Amino acid sequence: MRARGNSLLGLSLAALLAAQAASADVPSDKAAQAEVLFKDARALMADARYDEACPKLRASQELDPGYGTLWNLGECLSKQGKTASAWAAYREAADMARKAEQVDRVEKAERKAGELEPRLEKLSISVAVEAPGMVVKRDGLGVARAIWGTALPVDPGKHVIEASAPGKKPWKSRSEERRV
Repeated sequence: MRARGNSLLGLSLAALLAAQAASADVPSDKAAQAEVLFKDARALMADARYDEACPKLRASQELDPGYGTLWNLGECLSKQGKTASAWAAYREAADMARKAEQVDRVEKAERKAGELEPRLEKLSISVAVEAPGMVVKRDGLGVARAIWGTALPVDPGKHVIEASAPGKKPWKSRSEERRV
C-alpha cells in the first residue's frame, strides 16, 4: 500500500513537472496580450488614429516593457502634440537601451528627446505659505513637496492646480492654454 502511494505521488510530480516544462515554451498571457496591443497600435498609427493608438501602446508597455514599445509610444505622443510625455518616453527608452548596452538605440532615443527639448513647456508650482497637512495636486495627481518650485516639463494645454489642508478653504486654479 505504501509503495502504491509513493508511486502515485511520483507520477503526480512527474506530470506537474512535464506540464511546467511544456508551458515554458508557450509565451505568457501578458506577453501575448502586449504583442496584440502593440500590433493594433501600430496599425492605428499608420491610419493617424493616435488617440486610439497611444493608450494601447501604454498598456502594452505595462504588460511587457520594451524599447520598441517605448519608442513607438514616443512617436505616438509626439504626433498628439504631447511633447513632455513623448520626451519622457524617449528618455525612458534611452535608459532601457543603456542598461542593455545597445549604444545605437541609446543615441537614437536621445536624439529624438533632444529634438523635443527646446519645445518643452515647463510648469513650476510655488507654495507661498505651507499649512500642516497640505496636499498639492496637478491635474488630479499629488505633487511631492520636493518638486514645489521646480520647473518641470508638462504637455501643452490647460492644467488644474489644487491645494488643500485640514481646516483650510481648498484652492484651485486653471492655467491658460498657451499657443506657441
